[in-house]
Amino acid sequence: MLRKQSSFGYLLATCILASANGVHAQSINTGANGLNTNVDQVGNQYNITGGTQAGGNLFYSLQKLGLSSGEIANFLSNPNVQNVLTRVTGGEASLINGLIQVTGGNSNLFIMNPAGIVFGANASLNVPASFSATTASGIQVGNGWFGINSSVDEVRNLTGNITGYAFTNALPSVAPNSSGVILNEGNLNVSTGKSVTLVGGMVVNTGTIATPSGNITIAATPDNKFIKITSEGSLISLELPIADRQAVGNAPVLKAVDLPSLLIGKTTGTAIINSELTATNIDILSDRYDTSQATLTANNLQQGWNYVFIDANVKNYQTLVNGTAGGSNVNVIESNQNGISKISQTLANVRGANSLHIVSEGDKGNFWVGKDFISNERIGMYENDFSAWKLSLSPAAEVMIYACNLAGDASGKALVQSIASFTGSPVAASTDRTGGTVSNANWNLEYSTSAVRSQTIFTAATKQNYANALALYTVINNLDNGIGSLRDAIATANGTAGVGDNIAFSPTVTSILLTTGELNITDNLTINGGGSVTVSGNIPSRIFNIGNNSTVNIDGLIISNGSVNGFGGGILVNTGSTLNLSNSTLSNNLASGGGLNGGGAIYNNGTTTISNSNFTNNSSDNYGASIYNVAGVLNIINSTFSGNTGISGAIDNTDGGISTISNSTFSGNIATSDGGAISNYTGTVEISNSTFFNNSATNAGANGGAIRNYDGQITISNSILVGNTAANGNEVFLGGGIGTVNFIGTNIVGTNGLSGITGTGAFTGTPITPTGSANTVINTTLADNGGSTRTHALVTGSIAIDASSTTGGAIPTTADQRGTAANGIRDIGAFEVASPPPVIPPVVTPPVVAPPVVTTRPDIDPNKETRQNNENKVLTLSSLTPVAFLSNDDIEFQRLDRFLIIIVELMNKDGGDLAINSNDIWKDANISIFDQSANQDVIKLAIRRSIGKFIGNEYIDLVDVTFETKKDKKNILLKVRKSPKPAKFLKN
Repeated sequence: MLRKQSSFGYLLATCILASANGVHAQSINTGANGLNTNVDQVGNQYNITGGTQAGGNLFYSLQKLGLSSGEIANFLSNPNVQNVLTRVTGGEASLINGLIQVTGGNSNLFIMNPAGIVFGANASLNVPASFSATTASGIQVGNGWFGINSSVDEVRNLTGNITGYAFTNALPSVAPNSSGVILNEGNLNVSTGKSVTLVGGMVVNTGTIATPSGNITIAATPDNKFIKITSEGSLISLELPIADRQAVGNAPVLKAVDLPSLLIGKTTGTAIINSELTATNIDILSDRYDTSQATLTANNLQQGWNYVFIDANVKNYQTLVNGTAGGSNVNVIESNQNGISKISQTLANVRGANSLHIVSEGDKGNFWVGKDFISNERIGMYENDFSAWKLSLSPAAEVMIYACNLAGDASGKALVQSIASFTGSPVAASTDRTGGTVSNANWNLEYSTSAVRSQTIFTAATKQNYANALALYTVINNLDNGIGSLRDAIATANGTAGVGDNIAFSPTVTSILLTTGELNITDNLTINGGGSVTVSGNIPSRIFNIGNNSTVNIDGLIISNGSVNGFGGGILVNTGSTLNLSNSTLSNNLASGGGLNGGGAIYNNGTTTISNSNFTNNSSDNYGASIYNVAGVLNIINSTFSGNTGISGAIDNTDGGISTISNSTFSGNIATSDGGAISNYTGTVEISNSTFFNNSATNAGANGGAIRNYDGQITISNSILVGNTAANGNEVFLGGGIGTVNFIGTNIVGTNGLSGITGTGAFTGTPITPTGSANTVINTTLADNGGSTRTHALVTGSIAIDASSTTGGAIPTTADQRGTAANGIRDIGAFEVASPPPVIPPVVTPPVVAPPVVTTRPDIDPNKETRQNNENKVLTLSSLTPVAFLSNDDIEFQRLDRFLIIIVELMNKDGGDLAINSNDIWKDANISIFDQSANQDVIKLAIRRSIGKFIGNEYIDLVDVTFETKKDKKNILLKVRKSPKPAKFLKN
């Protein structure tokens, strides 16, 4: 094979070798935490032996790895080792201009150095299997991580396969140069059928890489990415989960290779190929790449990532995230994000993307991306975004949109044509159901604006096993019936039995009035109202009737003015069916009529779970002003019931019904007969960390202002029942049946020394009775105290603060109704008093004592000193000049700016350590910071002063400054703690 040497490659190699002192005389040694690695030099060969073996993986750790021309690094393996993994931990780039080889076993070789790897012109390989070089911070092995700091004990558990690379180094290099770079000017050739993989923040190849019948993969990626290795050996780019970032950690502060000016302006995610690559499969995966001067010989060639955007609203979307094919750069669009803008932002720095895939949900003529609704009528709103994508896509790129029936009618085809016109690329979409075969769907995109070459982006196994369809029926008008109405959408969803479809609302739809009766749901369905859509009944009309053993999820919907002669004015949940209601409001709903009726808002005969919702001003002529739970299962959390009116409480639980209530508030509910908030006849009720105030049973002889129990069982833990009223039992009435009320944990019941518990029934436990009125315990105004529901805050000095307990087996909740985490011991009731912000004492900046003595070169006039970078000033320090030498102008900012930026980043994360070579800051100063303690004080005070000036005085004490002497450098060590509030850099 002839090697191609362009002028670019020659200049680049020359600059690299010169800047790296010729890529020679760099030793190989182990340093601390060497994982039992030994390095023995025999002539020009370094034998790397020992290490730590875990299953088929052998781990080596080196402080430095570098080779001069003619030198050999020999990694010793054995027949039982499949992978040899070597990390370089010293924070300096590996400059390799010799031979890398593996002996003793047919093992793959991985070299990891976050500071960078340079293969000089004389670099070559002699490895029996595949070779990988990476500047990642960690390599995933099975479910664990081989990181820069992994200990022997951690490594011994890494017995699995190599599954990916983690890039976590968000900190800039101490040296003002790019880090995480791989440059190859050598000959990286491996045996037939094997692979060569280079994965870094930036990858430059001016040498040759060859693997007959094998694979070459060059990938460049920004930080905080997880480069997943598929079972076929190809790569997928994913967001790196926070837990994995923490597990891998950051590498030490890096001093990267000094790259030549030819690379100035290039960013991470860039690959430059200026040479000859030969393989069966070649993947060049990066945001930006330049192969204009390259010779690429392959049967299968991919240049640029396949960009994949998956909407988190898609059912089981994580299955699709994990099931994309190799060569994909996968991005998740959260439900609260403007999806089109997110795509535009991600693609802004991309040039030459191989293809673009949008995985969403939709129907004829429309689809959703995050909270963006795209239809033919609204396409003009996104024209600028779609047009901008043209710059990011390669000339051969195609746009694939996955959503059910998108191009199934004329409006959908027109929408697809518009997107093709804006992007300048062919666009493909489906004319039928898109998704798994078990949901009566397929993955074919039947309609395209012109012929497309791209394949569906998911693996064969994913397409076969995915159990859902990408269907989302969007309500586009406020009509009661007809095409585009809510009734039509529900009927369509009912028609695909067992699938479980979604319904959303166009942003233009805010209110729907039912005029032809209730909405019947007979199949699994999710309705998302976005928090702004009201569905209103028209007397007498119930709103939703859920049956046929269906599971229905309703989120962010306002359900109001439903009315029925019978049960469930707002919603009827029939036997065997399930309702999950969240972030919703049910108001002004009514159950009335002669005979039995109940459940002004909900009648539950199935299973209902309610969270973060409000029930207001609902009513019933009989039982359960808001909810009548008859032999059903009812779960309520983080919700508020207020102003509801009926014969019995806001909730009536009977006929063996089971109700569990936690972190909820009952305020101002009225029962004309029994149980202003809750009436339990022959069921079971469990109440924890909830608040009951101003509920009442109003008729003469009425029982239980807050709670009435007859033949049922009620358990109350860590709750507040104060200021409720009734003729019998202001707080709790114990009926004459066989039921029992059990108080566990610590409860506050009654006011003014009276418990408010009466009746002939049984109860256990000893609640605390306040000696004062309700306003000594809670703020009696039901108010917006944060969160999605109103609550009663605790007053200063309340006996409820830090008073929950586990007495009797009680389990206090870990957060309150608003989601505020417990501040130490959980407060009693639904509200938690937040911890006060920490008080940071002010820091007084030491005064300037005296100016320094400045001795300049003979040809520099001290009176005309201008502090130019090329002037080598000598500053003589003494204990009398602790701050002055850095106090004039902004010279301390000029020297410390990049470190202050890092300090701010650490304060806003979880803190961390930073090491600074003093010579990198004061290169022109003769400062021996270790000879005199006074001079160490100089440095410490200067750093503290700069933190106060450019970040803020309140942040000074978050940084500890110490000193460390090493053979070839003198380090200033900074330990940065996490800031209790966001820190920011005050200097532009």
